[in-house]
Amino acid sequence: MDSIKCFFVLSAFLMPHALAASSTNRTVIFIFYETLPEQSLFIRGGLDTNLHSGCDTDEVTGDACAIPMRTRLLGTIDHYDGYNAWRAGDNFLDWHGAEAGQGSFYGAPAEGTPLVWTTSNILSPAYQELNTFGDHYWMVDMEMDCPFVEADGWFDVKGYTAPASFGWEPDVTQTACDGTIGGVSPHASVNHMARCGAVNIFEHGGSACTINAFED
Repeated sequence: MDSIKCFFVLSAFLMPHALAASSTNRTVIFIFYETLPEQSLFIRGGLDTNLHSGCDTDEVTGDACAIPMRTRLLGTIDHYDGYNAWRAGDNFLDWHGAEAGQGSFYGAPAEGTPLVWTTSNILSPAYQELNTFGDHYWMVDMEMDCPFVEADGWFDVKGYTAPASFGWEPDVTQTACDGTIGGVSPHASVNHMARCGAVNIFEHGGSACTINAFED
């Protein structure tokens, strides 16, 4: 094996959170949540900290439960200003708040990975094609590094509402998911269980779930 090949093989082991473009898959999270005007919704998540060691560091690049990802652009009009500001510098789905260097919006720090309020109303500036459900579906669109999730693409996710005085979403008890992919998560969790490479639909504080494949 030549020196260049050796470098990349060693890098895969020494830098476990280095993004590999060929391993990322588009992954969408929807959470139905009727918020107050002053509220914004974020998610935190990754691997279950109760099942994995090395997840207690505040330095996200060394956190074994963090999943490398990049959020995708959903719009450029005013409605998306907060989402676009907070997603800057957000490189991992993790259980912490803002990452070092992650963007802020009018002085308010990110509280995780941001979502944006969407609707299925095609006349609204908040319309998103993947939202076929109605109003109040908060959405994030990501390119996620699927090799870092659980077997069959599962990972944990939980809502976090800003301002921080609102905080964590209540625990849920998820069972089998409906949808064109659906399925049962590999372990019990008080969080939503989503699948990498799919469209995941949840309700804030609710245990029901739908997991669909992207349409061609």
